[in-house]
Amino acid sequence: MEPVPEPETQFFERRRLKVMLKRMALLSLAVGVVVTIYIGVSEEGPSIHLLLATFILSAGSMIVGTFLMTLIYYSSRSGMDADAANHDESKP
Repeated sequence: MEPVPEPETQFFERRRLKVMLKRMALLSLAVGVVVTIYIGVSEEGPSIHLLLATFILSAGSMIVGTFLMTLIYYSSRSGMDADAANHDESKP
């Protein structure tokens, strides 16, 4: 079994995770706004429903994707998934 990281290391990793998630959320919202503006300018008189759906779907899919990728990065970096890679048949 791998040693547990020190509390200081865990604190800095969690802090880094929070900062990264905030940045990714802001990036996702910015992408949603840009895509919505692009659709609003390129269409002739788009309805508010189209613009709202475009914003929700583009920002939402980007938020979910970046959140999952950030969690994979955090899990790999913190060593929490080290046991999953162990394929010894002697261990239950």
